[in-house]
Amino acid sequence: MVEPYLYKTDDNYLAIYLVDYDLLPANLGWAAWVYENMQKYILNILNMVFMILKTILLICFFQTYACRRYVLFAITSILFPVMGILFFIVRNNQAVNYKDFIRAEQARQYQQYQQFRQQDFNNNPYNQNPYSRNPYDNSQGKDGSDPFDGLGNNTDSDPFDDFDKK
Repeated sequence: MVEPYLYKTDDNYLAIYLVDYDLLPANLGWAAWVYENMQKYILNILNMVFMILKTILLICFFQTYACRRYVLFAITSILFPVMGILFFIVRNNQAVNYKDFIRAEQARQYQQYQQFRQQDFNNNPYNQNPYSRNPYDNSQGKDGSDPFDGLGNNTDSDPFDDFDKK
């Protein structure tokens, strides 16, 4: 008879009978050792794989049925037990291909940008694009004349005449 191994829980004893490896076939001895010594590690690895697959599945689901908020819904479903509530929220949404949704959003934004660029910048001086002017154009006035035209042309006078007074 095999001697039981007594495992004490809070207030009870649990008798575990150890299996003699000689009863198992020789090619399955490693499986019993793995089960006894590695079960916690194997279960943790399987749990991580399950969580990764669940995350991928939730992201794909919410990308299809809640395109604008799929990241928020997926992370909330993973961290908190509200997955059923979020499924109920998106139950009436129509399935959308995410790539088509992104293309439509980019087209909408580009159309807004085009409408902004087509505004008349010449009539309103405050809406002018500063980068559309020639930086080497010295004519700053409306009539094309240089506003600094009369300054510094008199070479006969000394700029420090005011300081020479005695």
